Amino acid sequence: MINRAFFSLLVAVLILVAGPTFGPALGNATAGSSHTVSSSTNSFEGLLAVREADGVFLIRSEKGEKKRFKVNPNTTITRNGKPAAYGDLRSLDQIRVYYNVDFVVTRIEATGS
Repeated sequence: MINRAFFSLLVAVLILVAGPTFGPALGNATAGSSHTVSSSTNSFEGLLAVREADGVFLIRSEKGEKKRFKVNPNTTITRNGKPAAYGDLRSLDQIRVYYNVDFVVTRIEATGS
């Protein structure tokens, strides 16, 4: 009985602690200033901090929150209002990422010089 209660408490604590860390694309993304745009689309905005060759990128918000995302073949990307490729994104671009309830990146809007 005590073991079951302890296990239940441990699971509850892990969900509370780890829950916000599970997010877009990868489990090590952090919770942040994402907000609901519609009932099935979320967004996160900040500066592009890291862009890796495999399509994984890290965005850092003004508050210092970080999230990792991964581009998929259906992701629409624009940079400065024009269609762009993942390779066109630059460090320190201002990025807004839209993702669905399954944490699939659907759209990236970037602005930069």
